[in-house]
Amino acid sequence: MQTTVGGSGRAAAAAGPVASTTTPLEASAQRSVAPGIDRPSQGLAAASEVSVRDVVRDLNVLNMASDRLRGVLASQLQINPIDLRAMSVIAAGEQVTPKDVAAALDITTGSVTPLVDRLAHKGLAMRTPHPADRRSLVLTLTPAGEHARRWAAEFYEAAVASAVEALQIPLEAIHQLLHSVSREIDTSTDRLTRSVPALNEE
Repeated sequence: MQTTVGGSGRAAAAAGPVASTTTPLEASAQRSVAPGIDRPSQGLAAASEVSVRDVVRDLNVLNMASDRLRGVLASQLQINPIDLRAMSVIAAGEQVTPKDVAAALDITTGSVTPLVDRLAHKGLAMRTPHPADRRSLVLTLTPAGEHARRWAAEFYEAAVASAVEALQIPLEAIHQLLHSVSREIDTSTDRLTRSVPALNEE
């Protein structure tokens, strides 16, 4: 499903030597929108009425809504929600291994084995020998698995398309914002992961 995107400029800056009250976090969020892409002007509150904390809360609400939908979709397919997430991981890559799935879902490789067993039992995924590593396997979706994955994905796509149409938000702006936020969260996660041993030693 394709949606036309567009934009027409930037918001004007306030005039005069007034000291900025923008926090570093808010400034970073403002920079995440690429130059030349408009901030939405229809159906949204003025920028001064929305804080970064509000956006973070909304992202948490979005995550919970997504989890609820995934749970219902997985129930319809008679699989677990994490199995449906694994199907997305398998479909997104080439020569995806159990280790890749474990890393993407933040679970142990031992947990992947029963997960793939469940998908294989349902006829949704299959294992084949890895062409370059005899110790590993390649996971792929069966035609039935790909059909089920696409069926589930269409519900998310319909929700996004409906919101974009109602609010007239450029898709490119949403894409770049979410990509930027994901990148910053990954950076923070990596930084925290590296600092954990040092903190434990104190």
